[in-house]
Amino acid sequence: MLSPEVASIIQEAVRIGGDKLQGKLPPHPRLKRRNPYAHLYERIKSRMGKSYKECNDEDAMRILELIEYYVQNPC
Repeated sequence: MLSPEVASIIQEAVRIGGDKLQGKLPPHPRLKRRNPYAHLYERIKSRMGKSYKECNDEDAMRILELIEYYVQNPC
């Protein structure tokens, strides 16, 4: 499990990344409006196979890299 310090770093990265993604995500047929913060958390869960909270501290760099990737490559 993530330590509170590492979880806080990831949450801050998602907040910053979500701010950068505002208005940049393409439309989705089932959604009226895209939530970039939820999108990043969903992408982390999809790629890691579990919630970021269930990951270990050793996974933090990979999670931060994923956040950066999805900010640079909105989908």
